Amino acid sequence: MRSRLDSIELQVLFVAIRRTRSLGATAGQAFSQLEEVELEFFDDSVNDIAPFTLLNQFCTLSTVRTIRGIRLCSSQRPKIEPNYGSHITSTYLHECDIRITNELRSFGRPSCLKSFYFTTKYWYRYPWRAIGVQEWLLINCTQSLEELTFYRPYSPVSEPDMADDFLGSLRSFERLQHVKVLVDSFIPKDDDDAKSLMKIPPFLTRMLPSSLESFVLVGKSYLGIASEKVYQIYDLKKTHPSNLKRVVFEDDPELDREIIMRSASVGLEMVFGVTDRDYETE
Repeated sequence: MRSRLDSIELQVLFVAIRRTRSLGATAGQAFSQLEEVELEFFDDSVNDIAPFTLLNQFCTLSTVRTIRGIRLCSSQRPKIEPNYGSHITSTYLHECDIRITNELRSFGRPSCLKSFYFTTKYWYRYPWRAIGVQEWLLINCTQSLEELTFYRPYSPVSEPDMADDFLGSLRSFERLQHVKVLVDSFIPKDDDDAKSLMKIPPFLTRMLPSSLESFVLVGKSYLGIASEKVYQIYDLKKTHPSNLKRVVFEDDPELDREIIMRSASVGLEMVFGVTDRDYETE
């Protein structure tokens, strides 16, 4: 038995799962060596089962370690197994048009999760509540998470009320090494004086774990505080012991390049104006 199922094979299995809504014990034994599942271009508006109902069936298998979803579209709540322990170590959801906080339940309780990746193609389709993702990760994988990628496209127009990029503190993730998030991920949206908040010296020390090695910030700041963030990161490295080695601002905040030299003196590489195609979290 091969250790991976691709999207075409899942489409074949879809017919059987649609009838029973479950893999069943016999099927579970047949997939006893399955480690990775990938589903692509699946839209529940043209299928009568939600993509995460389908993926959830494989998350319950003790051998499955990686779940990959590419451009999945779903407006339905997934029908999933009750709370269960999961052995998933990696989730990769790329350009998915979904309500992410609803779909997280499909992965069970993945206490061994090392890598969480989620991007969406649209910035306005469904409510974006980043703190809901952070809360789920806190409940399940503070001792295991090593890589976090979580962002949506930047929009040049005003942000809708339903979008909240505030991710909350990541300090509790003791093994977290690589983070790629929106530039405003650590600023509460309802804070009346966000700029003042960013100028408080210990601000980022309350948000980032000392284990962090690379930090990528995506998009432009709606609050106009990118420059404050850069100097905060420099001060963080200079005054607090940490593993931080590289910081990437994908949209150049047009800073005095002197900060690059100053950062290098404390062992920190600052990179500006690098796009997602140019840099990937290692």
